[in-house]
Amino acid sequence: MSLSRRALLGVSVSLLAGCGSRPGFGLSPPGPSTPRRSPTAGDGATTIGRPDDDPEESVQAVGAVTVANDADADRYVTVVVESEAGSAFVESRSVRRGTAVTFDGVVPATGTYRVVVDTAAGPRGTFDWPVTSQLPALRARLTDEVSFSRPAACDPDCGGVALGGTATGYPAGGFDPRGRRAGSELRVHNADAVPTVVRVRVADGAVLDYRYRLPPAVTLVVPVPQRAGETAVRVDVDGGDTRRFRWAMETNPVRRVTVDGAG
Repeated sequence: MSLSRRALLGVSVSLLAGCGSRPGFGLSPPGPSTPRRSPTAGDGATTIGRPDDDPEESVQAVGAVTVANDADADRYVTVVVESEAGSAFVESRSVRRGTAVTFDGVVPATGTYRVVVDTAAGPRGTFDWPVTSQLPALRARLTDEVSFSRPAACDPDCGGVALGGTATGYPAGGFDPRGRRAGSELRVHNADAVPTVVRVRVADGAVLDYRYRLPPAVTLVVPVPQRAGETAVRVDVDGGDTRRFRWAMETNPVRRVTVDGAG
């Protein structure tokens, strides 16, 4: 699916004028973005900060696009969303370095859309985005390129992604956002072009032992009861490799792992 000339014109106009959108689509109200520390590159990279500081998991609204600026400078960004029918969403926003903005309700229904994230003085990325009721959100990360992921929030079970398992120490009703029952987060990103099945074990399975089927570009976001000291984590990829590491949750409450079918 290719962008129509009208959508491309919308990008050019918005880059010059600063903002523009197709009637009938909304933008989340302006508000302060939450600064974050950027994850380092590579498997097992760690993001420093509270889990709820990162809008990657803002998946309540169908068709929410989050743009996180992990580049070394502020970025002026234009987001274009287009369907086969030609209906488009175009918005522009300045995104400060180390912050993120979320565009809510950029599509009217589930389906497959083409997304373009264009920066005024930097990289440009495109993504074919399948929007479903179970995976309704998209995250674009800006560095020296534009990368995309589809967040899947599981607690630790979730429809459409979780295949089952066991979990211990997960409080009923979720973790206390005021920190009295802290939860860290493990994020497992499928970088393969096909679905990948992973088995996630925390503390040799004593805390978490779950299997998930991750579609392409999906990032599993699963909370883990926070523990003192270092905790063993193992992520097995069906037909692929294994990731093993020790996780100091109190120091680094968010941990990211990238996998693919080849390991």
